[in-house]
Amino acid sequence: MSFTIAEIAAALGAEPLGDPDLRVLRPAEPGLAGPDELAVALSPRFAAEVKSGRSRAALLWDGADWMDLGLASAIVVPRGRLAMAHLTSAFRDQ
Repeated sequence: MSFTIAEIAAALGAEPLGDPDLRVLRPAEPGLAGPDELAVALSPRFAAEVKSGRSRAALLWDGADWMDLGLASAIVVPRGRLAMAHLTSAFRDQ
């Protein structure tokens, strides 16, 4: 099962950026995420991994420039730990 970026954003109480219909299969570490996975990069220290990675979408820290990171879609959240808890729950329950 997969989720659209719009569905994930709604579950997190956030707005989807870029392509809201892009589908992802699961969350993944930013440097390991493939094109069908959501890179989880909740700190600027992961920017280089996102930029050089293969993921087309990411869950990002507040203030991240998703377009500069080369993403087709993103979700920016102000509270990373809370977003991660909701994200984990959503994918676990699928």
